Amino acid sequence: MNVGLYIHFPFCLSKCFYCKFFSVRFKDALYSKYIEKLISDIKLLNQLPEFEEYKIDTVYFGGGTPSLIDIRDLDRILNEIFRYKNTQIKEITLEVNPKTVEDFRLYKEIGITRISLGIQNFNDNVLKFLGRVHSKEDNIKTLELLSREYDNFSIDIIYNIPGFNNKKLVDDAIFYIKKFKIPHASFYELTIEEGTKFYKDNIKIDEEEFDYLYDYIDMKLRELGFIHYEVSNYGERGYFSIHNIKYWRREYYIGLGPASHSFFKERRFYYSYDFNDFFTNSILDKFKSSNKLNKEEIREEEIFLGLRFYEGIDISLVKKEYISFLEKEGFIYIEKNKIKPTIKGWKLFNSLVYYLI
Repeated sequence: MNVGLYIHFPFCLSKCFYCKFFSVRFKDALYSKYIEKLISDIKLLNQLPEFEEYKIDTVYFGGGTPSLIDIRDLDRILNEIFRYKNTQIKEITLEVNPKTVEDFRLYKEIGITRISLGIQNFNDNVLKFLGRVHSKEDNIKTLELLSREYDNFSIDIIYNIPGFNNKKLVDDAIFYIKKFKIPHASFYELTIEEGTKFYKDNIKIDEEEFDYLYDYIDMKLRELGFIHYEVSNYGERGYFSIHNIKYWRREYYIGLGPASHSFFKERRFYYSYDFNDFFTNSILDKFKSSNKLNKEEIREEEIFLGLRFYEGIDISLVKKEYISFLEKEGFIYIEKNKIKPTIKGWKLFNSLVYYLI
């Protein structure tokens, strides 16, 4: 049996105005303590009978800004993972921010197989508005370096930015996807979440424009041969994120680092949004203090996670009274006893889940 490993690196150069993820400014002493605790937890995984029958097949370094990890420390972390019994790794992804990497060959040499690049936008004014510390020029230079070394990489794009010509912003992103032959892209609508600078500044989003842009992005990427395989993710066949698919299929994964989440043996557990919980509790402590999900919780998860993925869900999971209505209105379609979401269904995802749960 396989299990994924997610590692949350909670350090950044600065906080983006829209970001709700747990992150702090880089500090040497805190960074060193974090690295040692992380390696200690990976060693512990290798010794625990609870994990004995599982082998790690995917690793994902998220953040934060994982490309700030010193290459020597990253090598130490990976070597500890490679020592894990029965490990057969299919994919190791590292999130990278433009302007933080000068040589991607070093990543290939230590075993990183996939890069996820946080471009966010190709417009300098938008990048400044978002609170990013890199420029359009930095984006292009990083893509030039990355595309020389990696075939398997992805970019993140944020769209529906208030006050900007969003169709033009999407067209710019599509242009560079074609230019650099980028095989995977994640397009995320800008969301305003409590605790962010944008929330304090009362930034508003145009939901009508989102409706148009979602269709437009889907159309333009399908024209390039991309498959829209999850609400916000598009990829050429063979370049889907193997690790992230675990989330939507409810496959097991272990999360290490502050604010990381785990799903293992039908239990969900996580570290809180601070360093103290991570420094004082092992992953075994978190596992043992959690409870198994009940049957109804599992069913609901299978619905709202499975509907995010293009494979859909088994028709036996859902309330039957709304299936005809949802199919008639174009939210879903039925194929081989599976309910599959349409683009319209994904755009109104919360409503779709509400009717089916």
